[in-house]
Amino acid sequence: MATDTAMGIEERYQYLRRMQKRYQKADRREQSALLDEMVAYTGLHRKSLIRRLRSDLTRRPRSRERGRTYGPDVDAALLKLWEATDYVCAERLQPVVVDMGKLLAQHGELRVGPQLETQLGQMSVSTIRRHLPPVPADTPVASLKGTPEPLSARRACLSHPT
Repeated sequence: MATDTAMGIEERYQYLRRMQKRYQKADRREQSALLDEMVAYTGLHRKSLIRRLRSDLTRRPRSRERGRTYGPDVDAALLKLWEATDYVCAERLQPVVVDMGKLLAQHGELRVGPQLETQLGQMSVSTIRRHLPPVPADTPVASLKGTPEPLSARRACLSHPT
């Protein structure tokens, strides 16, 4: 009875609320059969299902929710830096982001305060990648192919004297 698509959290809770009534009224043999069905349907472990079926099955909010570390000012500065470097990848942008920000600030293209400078310096490659939008389709970078030209074409260029 396993499904092809994964069940969402809210769907799982709705399903378990329906099954909880049947599970509590059933005898031991029926409970075992119901648990087998629920394991196959939800993908949860048997013991986890038993614990959940004995509780009240209400979702609790997270105890510690993390706030945003980087605000819209960092996103705007990062976008400006990314455009100035011709939409380079995050791996190449991250090491030069602070120096490039200072350079653009000297030319009046960007306002970089001490807080913004420290935040840009602390950003990791993966964080920069998450904060950057997709490359615009009209840029020459977006039209480049990921594979280089064939080796035979390069050999032909090298063997031809120019």
